[in-house]
Amino acid sequence: RTRDHSRWLAHGRLTMINYSPKVLIAEAFGVSSGDQVLNLPEWTASAKYDINATTTIVPAPTKALLLALLKDRFHLEAHHETRDIPTYELVLARPDGGLGSGLQQVTVDCKALALSGKGGCNWDGNGPVYTGFGQPLAFLVMSIGSSVERRIVDKTGLSGQFNWRLQTQSDPNDNSAPSIFTAIQEQLGLKLQPARGTLDVIVVDRVEPPTPD
Repeated sequence: RTRDHSRWLAHGRLTMINYSPKVLIAEAFGVSSGDQVLNLPEWTASAKYDINATTTIVPAPTKALLLALLKDRFHLEAHHETRDIPTYELVLARPDGGLGSGLQQVTVDCKALALSGKGGCNWDGNGPVYTGFGQPLAFLVMSIGSSVERRIVDKTGLSGQFNWRLQTQSDPNDNSAPSIFTAIQEQLGLKLQPARGTLDVIVVDRVEPPTPD
Protein backbone atom coordinates (compact mmCIF):
# COMPACT_ATOMS: atom_id res chain seq x y z
CA ARG A 1 0.00 0.00 0.00
CA THR A 2 1.16 3.53 -0.73
CA ARG A 3 -1.38 5.57 1.28
CA ASP A 4 -0.40 7.49 4.39
CA HIS A 5 -1.96 5.99 7.49
CA SER A 6 -4.98 7.77 8.92
CA ARG A 7 -7.96 7.14 11.20
CA TRP A 8 -11.58 8.08 11.73
CA LEU A 9 -13.62 7.48 14.87
CA ALA A 10 -17.29 8.41 14.67
CA HIS A 11 -20.75 6.92 15.26
CA GLY A 12 -19.33 3.79 16.89
CA ARG A 13 -17.08 2.95 13.94
CA LEU A 14 -13.29 2.92 14.02
CA THR A 15 -11.55 3.05 10.64
CA MET A 16 -7.75 2.86 10.42
CA ILE A 17 -5.91 2.94 7.11
CA ASN A 18 -2.43 1.53 6.42
CA TYR A 19 -1.38 0.56 9.96
CA SER A 20 1.27 -1.97 10.96
CA PRO A 21 0.39 -4.64 13.56
CA LYS A 22 3.23 -3.28 15.70
CA VAL A 23 1.50 0.09 16.02
CA LEU A 24 -1.94 -1.50 16.42
CA ILE A 25 -0.75 -3.64 19.33
CA ALA A 26 0.86 -0.63 21.01
CA GLU A 27 -2.32 1.42 20.66
CA ALA A 28 -4.49 -1.43 21.93
CA PHE A 29 -2.47 -1.55 25.15
CA GLY A 30 -1.82 2.20 25.33
CA VAL A 31 1.98 1.92 25.22
CA SER A 32 4.82 3.10 22.98
CA SER A 33 5.47 0.98 19.89
CA GLY A 34 9.20 1.67 20.20
CA ASP A 35 10.32 0.07 23.44
CA GLN A 36 7.18 -1.10 25.24
CA VAL A 37 6.12 -3.86 22.85
CA LEU A 38 8.65 -6.71 22.89
CA ASN A 39 9.21 -10.03 21.10
CA LEU A 40 7.54 -9.00 17.85
CA PRO A 41 8.39 -10.73 14.57
CA GLU A 42 9.80 -8.48 11.83
CA TRP A 43 6.69 -8.63 9.63
CA THR A 44 4.62 -6.80 12.26
CA ALA A 45 6.58 -3.60 11.55
CA SER A 46 6.54 -3.79 7.75
CA ALA A 47 3.11 -5.25 6.91
CA LYS A 48 0.24 -2.72 6.69
CA TYR A 49 -3.49 -3.29 7.05
CA ASP A 50 -6.80 -1.42 6.91
CA ILE A 51 -9.00 -1.81 9.99
CA ASN A 52 -12.78 -1.45 10.28
CA ALA A 53 -14.33 -2.12 13.69
CA THR A 54 -17.75 -1.23 15.09
CA THR A 55 -19.38 -0.99 18.50
CA THR A 56 -22.77 -0.02 19.88
CA ILE A 57 -21.05 1.96 22.64
CA VAL A 58 -20.75 5.72 22.03
CA PRO A 59 -18.12 7.17 22.38
CA ALA A 60 -16.35 4.12 20.91
CA PRO A 61 -13.77 2.47 23.23
CA THR A 62 -10.80 2.49 20.82
CA LYS A 63 -8.45 0.30 22.85
CA ALA A 64 -11.06 -2.38 23.56
CA LEU A 65 -12.04 -2.48 19.88
CA LEU A 66 -8.45 -2.87 18.75
CA LEU A 67 -7.60 -5.52 21.32
CA ALA A 68 -10.65 -7.62 20.44
CA LEU A 69 -9.81 -7.36 16.75
CA LEU A 70 -6.16 -8.30 17.28
CA LYS A 71 -7.12 -11.36 19.32
CA ASP A 72 -9.69 -12.45 16.79
CA ARG A 73 -7.94 -11.78 13.47
CA PHE A 74 -4.23 -11.84 14.41
CA HIS A 75 -4.53 -14.50 17.18
CA LEU A 76 -2.66 -12.15 19.50
CA GLU A 77 -1.49 -13.51 22.85
CA ALA A 78 0.59 -11.28 25.13
CA HIS A 79 1.44 -10.66 28.76
CA HIS A 80 2.57 -7.74 30.91
CA GLU A 81 5.97 -7.27 32.54
CA THR A 82 7.57 -4.35 34.42
CA ARG A 83 10.94 -2.96 33.30
CA ASP A 84 13.09 0.16 33.75
CA ILE A 85 13.21 1.95 30.38
CA PRO A 86 14.02 5.41 28.93
CA THR A 87 11.01 7.74 28.73
CA TYR A 88 10.14 11.34 28.00
CA GLU A 89 8.24 13.62 30.34
CA LEU A 90 5.77 16.02 28.72
CA VAL A 91 5.91 19.32 30.60
CA LEU A 92 4.81 22.92 30.12
CA ALA A 93 7.48 24.79 28.15
CA ARG A 94 6.64 28.39 29.07
CA PRO A 95 7.37 29.98 32.45
CA ASP A 96 3.85 31.45 32.61
CA GLY A 97 2.24 28.08 31.83
CA GLY A 98 0.66 29.42 28.65
CA LEU A 99 -0.24 27.08 25.82
CA GLY A 100 0.73 27.44 22.18
CA SER A 101 -1.67 28.42 19.42
CA GLY A 102 -2.00 24.77 18.36
CA LEU A 103 -3.51 23.65 21.69
CA GLN A 104 -6.76 24.97 23.17
CA GLN A 105 -8.76 23.75 26.14
CA VAL A 106 -12.46 23.28 25.28
CA THR A 107 -15.70 21.90 26.68
CA VAL A 108 -17.58 19.56 24.34
CA ASP A 109 -20.35 17.01 24.98
CA CYS A 110 -18.93 14.24 22.78
CA LYS A 111 -21.83 11.82 23.33
CA ALA A 112 -24.48 14.41 22.46
CA LEU A 113 -22.52 15.51 19.41
CA ALA A 114 -22.21 11.93 18.15
CA LEU A 115 -25.89 11.18 18.74
CA SER A 116 -26.91 14.35 16.91
CA GLY A 117 -25.37 13.06 13.69
CA LYS A 118 -23.29 16.22 13.31
CA GLY A 119 -19.95 14.56 13.91
CA GLY A 120 -18.09 13.61 17.05
CA CYS A 121 -14.98 14.04 19.10
CA ASN A 122 -12.05 12.51 17.29
CA TRP A 123 -8.29 12.47 16.94
CA ASP A 124 -5.72 11.52 14.32
CA GLY A 125 -2.41 10.32 15.74
CA ASN A 126 -0.39 9.97 12.56
CA GLY A 127 2.11 12.55 11.42
CA PRO A 128 3.10 14.78 9.87
CA VAL A 129 -0.13 16.43 11.05
CA TYR A 130 -1.64 15.44 14.41
CA THR A 131 -5.15 16.65 15.21
CA GLY A 132 -7.62 16.29 18.04
CA PHE A 133 -11.10 17.64 18.77
CA GLY A 134 -12.65 17.51 22.23
CA GLN A 135 -10.17 14.89 23.47
CA PRO A 136 -8.07 14.45 26.63
CA LEU A 137 -4.34 14.98 26.34
CA ALA A 138 -3.87 11.22 26.79
CA PHE A 139 -4.59 10.77 23.07
CA LEU A 140 -2.04 13.43 22.11
CA VAL A 141 0.50 11.74 24.39
CA MET A 142 -0.21 8.40 22.74
CA SER A 143 0.14 9.91 19.27
CA ILE A 144 3.49 11.57 19.75
CA GLY A 145 4.73 8.64 21.84
CA SER A 146 4.39 6.40 18.79
CA SER A 147 6.32 8.93 16.72
CA VAL A 148 9.30 9.26 19.08
CA GLU A 149 9.14 5.52 19.89
CA ARG A 150 9.40 6.08 23.61
CA ARG A 151 6.82 6.18 26.38
CA ILE A 152 5.75 9.71 27.27
CA VAL A 153 4.61 10.47 30.82
CA ASP A 154 2.25 13.43 31.09
CA LYS A 155 3.62 15.86 33.69
CA THR A 156 1.76 18.92 32.43
CA GLY A 157 -0.91 18.87 35.13
CA LEU A 158 -3.50 19.69 32.44
CA SER A 159 -6.90 17.98 32.52
CA GLY A 160 -10.15 18.19 30.60
CA GLN A 161 -10.77 18.31 26.85
CA PHE A 162 -8.58 19.88 24.19
CA ASN A 163 -8.40 20.69 20.52
CA TRP A 164 -4.96 20.43 18.96
CA ARG A 165 -3.17 20.65 15.66
CA LEU A 166 0.51 19.77 15.45
CA GLN A 167 2.44 20.06 12.16
CA THR A 168 5.81 18.28 11.92
CA GLN A 169 8.17 17.43 9.10
CA SER A 170 6.90 14.92 6.56
CA ASP A 171 10.39 14.13 5.26
CA PRO A 172 13.27 13.52 7.73
CA ASN A 173 15.62 15.07 5.15
CA ASP A 174 13.57 18.28 4.92
CA ASN A 175 15.35 20.66 7.26
CA SER A 176 12.89 23.46 6.51
CA ALA A 177 10.16 21.74 8.57
CA PRO A 178 10.37 21.46 12.37
CA SER A 179 11.20 18.20 14.12
CA ILE A 180 8.48 16.84 16.36
CA PHE A 181 10.41 18.07 19.43
CA THR A 182 10.61 21.63 18.07
CA ALA A 183 7.02 21.58 16.83
CA ILE A 184 5.64 20.47 20.20
CA GLN A 185 7.39 23.35 21.95
CA GLU A 186 6.66 26.07 19.39
CA GLN A 187 3.10 25.10 18.45
CA LEU A 188 1.70 23.55 21.64
CA GLY A 189 3.70 25.29 24.36
CA LEU A 190 4.82 21.90 25.70
CA LYS A 191 8.21 20.20 25.88
CA LEU A 192 9.59 16.66 25.90
CA GLN A 193 12.43 16.10 28.36
CA PRO A 194 14.38 12.81 28.71
CA ALA A 195 13.73 10.69 31.80
CA ARG A 196 13.60 7.08 32.96
CA GLY A 197 10.80 5.12 34.52
CA THR A 198 9.71 1.69 35.67
CA LEU A 199 6.86 0.98 33.31
CA ASP A 200 4.61 -1.75 32.05
CA VAL A 201 5.79 -3.45 28.84
CA ILE A 202 3.90 -5.85 26.60
CA VAL A 203 5.64 -9.12 25.71
CA VAL A 204 4.04 -10.77 22.69
CA ASP A 205 3.75 -14.55 22.99
CA ARG A 206 1.92 -15.13 19.70
CA VAL A 207 0.81 -13.09 16.69
CA GLU A 208 0.00 -14.30 13.19
CA PRO A 209 -0.86 -12.66 9.85
CA PRO A 210 -4.64 -12.52 9.48
CA THR A 211 -6.47 -14.65 6.94
CA PRO A 212 -8.19 -12.72 4.12
CA ASP A 213 -11.81 -11.68 4.64
